[in-house]
Amino acid sequence: MFLLVSIPIGLTFGAATWSLIRGRGGFAGLLLSMLLGVLTAFVGGLAGQALFGPSPTAVGLGALAGGILSALVEAVGWGPRPKSTGEGRRYVR
Repeated sequence: MFLLVSIPIGLTFGAATWSLIRGRGGFAGLLLSMLLGVLTAFVGGLAGQALFGPSPTAVGLGALAGGILSALVEAVGWGPRPKSTGEGRRYVR
């Protein structure tokens, strides 16, 4: 049950977070964001089951909370990529 719930939620939040931080790290950054999303959704599902009992709703809500927490930590921790200036320099400093 955990994998059926946590994998799609984690992949979705990971890909969305990666796109919101403007694709930092390229393809490796995408994979890292998705991996972190799946892991935190899985742990969130375990926490939901531990707190509220073995119901599918508790697992789903816990996985959702874990995915959202992962997205917030990634977005705040890595931040967006600086925008290009177009004046020969690649990034604004």
